Amino acid sequence: MSPADGAGGDGGGGGDWAGRLLPLPGFLVGTNTATAADWRDGLRLTGHFLARDAFGLHHRPIPQARQMLYDRVARLATESEERDAG
Repeated sequence: MSPADGAGGDGGGGGDWAGRLLPLPGFLVGTNTATAADWRDGLRLTGHFLARDAFGLHHRPIPQARQMLYDRVARLATESEERDAG
């Protein structure tokens, strides 16, 4: 998903822009997964737009509790990915 305008991709990988696109979590694209990485991706996606369009418009930071939730889920995702890799 484009962080600039929120437009979804067609699954083609984004070409030259692939590194700047926000990944869609599996549960939003129909894979019915619910891994920690999917939750992290969902929180990252919504956090981007919350920071830009909701809180950013009022020159306010994302609430600390929301950031703490993201940090915790991101740690769980990293631990899960490391466990799966090794």
